[in-house]
Amino acid sequence: MIAGALVGIFLDLSIKKSKRKKPARSPAEVLLIINCEEDKANMVEMILKKYQTLGIVRL
Repeated sequence: MIAGALVGIFLDLSIKKSKRKKPARSPAEVLLIINCEEDKANMVEMILKKYQTLGIVRL
């Protein structure tokens, strides 16, 4: 019974230790530059909005 408790404590400590080592992920930032005709630009903008793009700028 004592051996089972020791194994349980050892497993619990090893699981907690492995969770602490993982660094927090930061969100990736991506910049797309798309060069196309005006009629295609509307379609591209609609697609980007569909996938919840954070920002769209037309030049």
